[in-house]
Amino acid sequence: MFGSLRSIGGNLLRFDRPAVVASAERLDARPRREGDPFADAAVIGTLRFALPEFIAFAEWEDVVHVDLLDGSVFYCDSDEYLFRYENPGEGPPFERLTGSVAEFFDEFVLGWRYAELVARAVGEEHALVLGTPAVVRDRWLELLLAAGLV
Repeated sequence: MFGSLRSIGGNLLRFDRPAVVASAERLDARPRREGDPFADAAVIGTLRFALPEFIAFAEWEDVVHVDLLDGSVFYCDSDEYLFRYENPGEGPPFERLTGSVAEFFDEFVLGWRYAELVARAVGEEHALVLGTPAVVRDRWLELLLAAGLV
């Protein structure tokens, strides 16, 4: 998947090829911190969410990760990550989205489950994006809707 694609997405969610998967050498040389719940994971999806008047001040947050050992894709925002880092072995398992990167892109990035990912990532404010009319425009969602994919 990442051999033909480096980056895709819009103003709300963006999906990038992690540098660590560019070559076997990079994968083997990746930094690994003891006790880090993401020692064998890489970020593939980031979120930037804010009301239009505050978007210039919003930072991109890591939210979608790939397990480098089994290829599954899971969701974990910064609050979940911080909890896991400070409390190793505690909490429920990470929310697994799909069993592979190809399946994730097919269903969530380019397909019918994109709105589900938006609702998960944005949380209670998802109506601002998914409501009619949308207060926060998601240009990627608009493209998927126009193409009849969602």
